[in-house]
Amino acid sequence: MKKVLFIAYYFPPLGWSGVQRSLKFVKYLRCFNWEPIVVTVKNSSFCIKDDSLFNDIPPDLKVIRIEELPSAKYTNDLTEQLKESMSHVLNMLPDSYYNFYENSFKNSFKTIRSLLALPDDQTLWGYNVLKKIESEVNFNNIDMIYSTSGPYSAHFIGYNLKQKHNIPWVADFRDEWTNYPGSNIDKNNIIYKIQEELETRILNFCDKVLTISPICKTNYINIFKLNTSKVQVITNGYDEEDFVNINISKKNDKFTIVYNGSLYPPRKPDTFLCAVNNLINKNLIPKDKISIKFIGTCTPDIYNDIFKNDIYHITQYLAYLSHKDSLQQTANADLLLLIIGSNPKVKCVYTGKVFEYIRLKKPILALSPSGSVVDELLNKTNCGKNIDFSDIPGIEGYIYQQYVNWTKNISINTNENEIKQFERKSLTSNLSTVFDEILSSYPQI
Repeated sequence: MKKVLFIAYYFPPLGWSGVQRSLKFVKYLRCFNWEPIVVTVKNSSFCIKDDSLFNDIPPDLKVIRIEELPSAKYTNDLTEQLKESMSHVLNMLPDSYYNFYENSFKNSFKTIRSLLALPDDQTLWGYNVLKKIESEVNFNNIDMIYSTSGPYSAHFIGYNLKQKHNIPWVADFRDEWTNYPGSNIDKNNIIYKIQEELETRILNFCDKVLTISPICKTNYINIFKLNTSKVQVITNGYDEEDFVNINISKKNDKFTIVYNGSLYPPRKPDTFLCAVNNLINKNLIPKDKISIKFIGTCTPDIYNDIFKNDIYHITQYLAYLSHKDSLQQTANADLLLLIIGSNPKVKCVYTGKVFEYIRLKKPILALSPSGSVVDELLNKTNCGKNIDFSDIPGIEGYIYQQYVNWTKNISINTNENEIKQFERKSLTSNLSTVFDEILSSYPQI
């Protein structure tokens, strides 16, 4: 088999949605004549763990785990260590930016921590990987390098390894970087300019840029003036094998709405809860006939808001569950809730869960701007409706419509062919095709 060095910080036993893309690619790459060698973190400070995901890792797969240096415990005596660890990043900067950082090291460490953690808090892990990877891998046997972000530090590993060994490299962006929808950084800020410069270097030096949606692809092409052929979309998806032992309920005793995923500003359920309260106030839905479940991680302020707005005591909150358990909870829903947000920049955001949602073939209520990728996906698959985040009457109308359908045992008629294209094995086939095409055209040494 051809071999790909697969650089992914988020990998089991770490949990969270960011793990799924890498894990499923690794699970199926052998089916397409590619043997992944995974480079990931050892003893990560990231708090979400899910040991059940080990079941998806192929037998006897080589996984190289390299320690994360104590980036969360910066002190003044780590300044020189951090400066050294960033050398592989700083050397990519023009002199004016490099001099800015040189001067920064002379200042108070605590006031410049955000400047020094470049491109992110995993920069020390990236440095540690570059120090140790040569003793773990024979690069004469590596055909391809693949790195996935976040963290963006993974791409600096790919950059340096391609530069040193002249091996083709694919950079996969699960989220955009300087154009990230949730970022409010001033574009005139020097930190933004430095990050943009680094992103430009990454995008130009890699052999292929992968993104997760057509809008992200367009953004990369337009903002960074990339050739259209340089950027390819491979979406997230669902793994059919995950559904083998999942019991998909037909109907609950109460009309049950489930949200599965992270909740953080601006991804808030305020307008949804307001719509539910209005429907109960109007006697359109009896309070003893409706139940709401929020599953996953949640910031304290949103947690408090949920129960402040739960005036009829119909809401449950379940903290992070294993992937299998969360999928079973989702399968028990009568209506699935997907919250993206109101900012026009989130039009490019799918979220990982939406593909498992459509596979369950339950009606979906999505809250995102009109014309978003989720809006288009729901229309193509006929799996539900996207409504503007702030359109409370519209949200009320769709919830009530699905409640009436629930009382009459009416199911939705989904578009099976559109859904199947998002199966993880098929998406991994697309990734292997990218690898094969790059390798076939790459100059041989």
